[in-house]
Amino acid sequence: MCNATKEDTHARIVPSNLSAYIEDVMDVVVDGHYGYRCIIALLGMGEESWPLIRHDLYKELSQWRDEYATLVGSHDRLEELKKSLLVHSPSGV
Repeated sequence: MCNATKEDTHARIVPSNLSAYIEDVMDVVVDGHYGYRCIIALLGMGEESWPLIRHDLYKELSQWRDEYATLVGSHDRLEELKKSLLVHSPSGV
């Protein structure tokens, strides 16, 4: 059995010169949506609310369509990005 503390684990995975900038470490389900799970967990919501982040990103890209199209190179690329954010079922699959 491992008796490592959260701080021990943090010290092993975060370079010492960056540790001053890290406030917390989240351990989320690794399922392809873990980036969204981290964001929602750090906002104080349950991990299972990760589709909300994707929905908010979709709305952001839609609201500022021309600006983001310029940023990503074209309206076609922007539409690809927006389509990738759509969640087709409650389970996210």
